[in-house]
Amino acid sequence: MTKEGVSVQRYGPGEMPTEWCAGDYMLVSAGVWKDGKRGRVPFVSMMIQFGQSLRFRGKRRSFAHWNHAVWVADNDLVEALGRGVKTSPYTKYRDVEFHLVHSNLKQIERDDANTFIQYELNEHASYGFVTIVSIGLSLLTGLKFSFGIPGSTICSGLVGAALAAPKWREDPSHVMPADLAEYADIEP
Repeated sequence: MTKEGVSVQRYGPGEMPTEWCAGDYMLVSAGVWKDGKRGRVPFVSMMIQFGQSLRFRGKRRSFAHWNHAVWVADNDLVEALGRGVKTSPYTKYRDVEFHLVHSNLKQIERDDANTFIQYELNEHASYGFVTIVSIGLSLLTGLKFSFGIPGSTICSGLVGAALAAPKWREDPSHVMPADLAEYADIEP
C-alpha cells in the first residue's frame, strides 16, 4: 500500500525525467542495460538483494529487487558509495533501470531534508562498511542489534534519515533499499 501523497515513476534504460524535485529519491537495480537486455549485476548488488530476501519473504520478496538508493538534491544526486557521501550528475543513471519516488514531504520538510543531506555531504560522511556487517548479521541471525561507526552511512540509511519517517528516525542505519521500496510500494 503506497503511502498517501507518494507517487512513483519508472524509467527504463535511456529514459530520464524532464524535471527533478529536491526531496525525492531514486531506487536503482544495478546492472547496465545494453541491446535491450540487462547486463551482469555486480556481486555486491547481488549480495544486497540476497540479504534483503532473508527478511522480505512471501509477498514482500519483490521489494528485495532494489539494491541502491539515491537522494535527489537541488542540482544533482547525492548518494553514499564506497568513497563516502558524494554528488553525482542526474545523467549517471541514464543506462540503468530506476524508479523515481516523489515523496510526500511538505516544502519545509524538503528544505530540512536537503539541509541534512548537505551536512552529510559537507562533512564527508564515510561509507558504512561496518553498518553493512551489522545488517548482515541481523539478517542472518534474526536478532535486532546494530553497531557502526559514527559519521558513516549507507545509501538507504542516508535516504531514510532524510525522509525522517517515524519508524526510521530512531535508527536509519538499518534501513535497506527494500524498506524504501516497500514504503513507496514499488515492485519491479
